[in-house]
Amino acid sequence: MYQWRLEPATGRVVEQPLDDVPIEYPRVADADVGQRYRYGYVTSFALEPVPERSQIYRYDFTDRTSRRAHRLPAGHTCSEAVFVPRPGAGDDNGYLIAFAHNHFRGTSYLLILDATDLTAPPVAEVHLPVRVPAGFHGTWLPDH
Repeated sequence: MYQWRLEPATGRVVEQPLDDVPIEYPRVADADVGQRYRYGYVTSFALEPVPERSQIYRYDFTDRTSRRAHRLPAGHTCSEAVFVPRPGAGDDNGYLIAFAHNHFRGTSYLLILDATDLTAPPVAEVHLPVRVPAGFHGTWLPDH
């Protein structure tokens, strides 16, 4: 994973390596897109068609602490994790929501994690009777 910092005044792009773990689906809170942000979320990446498992990582880019991870059970993989803030909260005070796929059963579930503690068990799992296709991407919008 690399961080690219654009410097409009000089026209330079500064590239800095952050981690050597293979990752995919980088996200920040939607409200932070294009702004300075503290936390970023990614999922693990493997070249196998059915990797053994997936992990969701949280990076703190301000204090450069090591990544935090939620490890899915063996045979489960997931899509990108979308951050949903708790009302009135800041930073990473909210939830990470991702579709996960159970390769053994051929079904999917909506995985909901506490963004402040990825090592904790899921807040909830909403199991679906069918598989959500890989590559399904989305975002959460207010209903008003």
